[in-house]
Amino acid sequence: FADCTFTKLKDGKWVSDKFFFSLSHSGDYVAVAVSDLPIGVDIECKKSMNPTKDEEKGAKLSKRFLTESERDEFGISYRGFLKAWTRKEAVYKRTGVGVFDPLKIDIQSGDTKTFEFEHMDNVILSVCSEQIDELRIVNMEV
Repeated sequence: FADCTFTKLKDGKWVSDKFFFSLSHSGDYVAVAVSDLPIGVDIECKKSMNPTKDEEKGAKLSKRFLTESERDEFGISYRGFLKAWTRKEAVYKRTGVGVFDPLKIDIQSGDTKTFEFEHMDNVILSVCSEQIDELRIVNMEV
């Protein structure tokens, strides 16, 4: 990395002249994705909450930010919403085009993978890449 140049674009996104990368953080967790093609990553930490409040929150957020077909696929639970939301963020970060509009971001393509880490404060991580089948998680520390 010593010979890499990093530049901050007008929209606030950092880019490198040697590779593509994406960053995300939530709570005490950070995710970094690196690739030779455009890539996006998003991480969300779902701390334990009241199950009834979780369901109400999930239903409200799902109705506002997910399409009907996404609600059918992911459900309206808070966990389902976070799975869909991290995918939307990862897709947007990969493309980096336009204004973030969750209802216009297609997350039902095969370019995104979602991981859940219950032993890590219920962390949900999504990555979007043309090379999604070659994805490897290299380092995880608790």
